[in-house]
Amino acid sequence: MGVPVKRYEQISSVLVKYGFEALIRDILPKKLLKNTKQRTSQYNANLYRRIKLAIQELGPTFVKFAQIVSTRREILPPGLINELKELTDRVEPVSFDRIKPTIEEQCGPIDETFTYLGELPFAAASLSQVHLAKMKDGTVLALKVQRPGIREVIEADLEILQNIAAHLDKSRQDLKVYNLPVMVREFSHQILSEIDFVRDGKNAELAAANIADIKGVRVPKIY
Repeated sequence: MGVPVKRYEQISSVLVKYGFEALIRDILPKKLLKNTKQRTSQYNANLYRRIKLAIQELGPTFVKFAQIVSTRREILPPGLINELKELTDRVEPVSFDRIKPTIEEQCGPIDETFTYLGELPFAAASLSQVHLAKMKDGTVLALKVQRPGIREVIEADLEILQNIAAHLDKSRQDLKVYNLPVMVREFSHQILSEIDFVRDGKNAELAAANIADIKGVRVPKIY
């Protein structure tokens, strides 16, 4: 995969927006920077709040990475950890018009597969959203649909995170103890497994089999 130039430019703009010009000069390739975004009204907020807001705007890959790093109290100050803990996956859902082709690609024509499919999701996160559906045989189910193009975004962001981690590992002796390249590599495996819905379904089936004898606990059936 080549260097995701457009994504570098987007990240640069977000960092400038929240007042982190010095940071982009230190960790991003200078020839790829495009500082076109105006500073936000939140520019005067405290440092930790601006870090959280910038990460939130950078999208799911950075949000999830920040959530993981926020558990490492030996790396981050308490004030920043408290801000990062507020990061959530609750986001605006993708419109049904954009989701519909994905559903029909995987499940066939909607009218032939379902007697009902709710166009408004009842749950939405950064990687996917869930719609209520009813199959032709009357089975009611939750249809989990991956956001279109999310894999390409995540793969581009992971490449950038790996480049940043490698740069900091070389240039900052005080950060070597945290082994940032390994941390990002482990995170990459984790988030890529989250968008593997086949694996997700098999894990649910395995969990259901392992707890089948436990009363009061149930794992939804995977179709």
